[in-house]
Amino acid sequence: MTKRVSFLQMFSQYSPPAPLEELLAQAAIQNAELDMEERAIFLELQCAAYIPRRLLDGACRDLRELYDVRRVEILPHFPGEALGRVEQEELMQLFVEQDSWSRASLAGSRWSWEGDKLTVQLQANGKKALEACIPGVRRYLADRFGRQVSIEIQAHGELEGPDLFRQTEKMRWEMVEQLPKTPPPAASRERPASAPPKSGASGMSGGDTIFGRGPGRSHPGCDPGYAHGVCGRAGVCCGA
Repeated sequence: MTKRVSFLQMFSQYSPPAPLEELLAQAAIQNAELDMEERAIFLELQCAAYIPRRLLDGACRDLRELYDVRRVEILPHFPGEALGRVEQEELMQLFVEQDSWSRASLAGSRWSWEGDKLTVQLQANGKKALEACIPGVRRYLADRFGRQVSIEIQAHGELEGPDLFRQTEKMRWEMVEQLPKTPPPAASRERPASAPPKSGASGMSGGDTIFGRGPGRSHPGCDPGYAHGVCGRAGVCCGA
């Protein structure tokens, strides 16, 4: 029985980041090719657990720089039962690579697995264009998980009856939850109504109070028999 070499044994000079190191420690080299003319490395890995594509892409970039090659390609093989763990962004990218307009159609979509069936519920149009990408997505998943996957694209407008009602209610509540939370208005403090001035008392402004001018007080030089603002001297208050 041929003993397989682990990934980290073959590339002993490579120190992957913590999230990837544990996963690659369980990965064995199933096939390795080095193209000297193209300065390229092609690897086929047997993995014990699913490794997100974004992490493997990072490993390829690191190996290119470390070994000064133009290209590094990794084809991983994962356990079939790990199929449902594929990241949504990775699935979306499979469609985008075949049709760049797919990202707009898939924005806000819902992805769900039921066995080997993947259902994509759209919140936008573009079902026909996405269905043209399905064969390529199925090949990608079959190569990595060894499973024959079926993919169904559901446009929001094509749901009927109870399915349409449930989807509409779900979207409505999701939108409500995303609304900013507005705190309840603070209880207003009502000021007590000011008592009406007593009969015979003149009105007084805030400035009069601040500067010590009370009702019934005259300015210096004014006739003390007159209230503030009314002077018996030429009809003009000297302090007005």
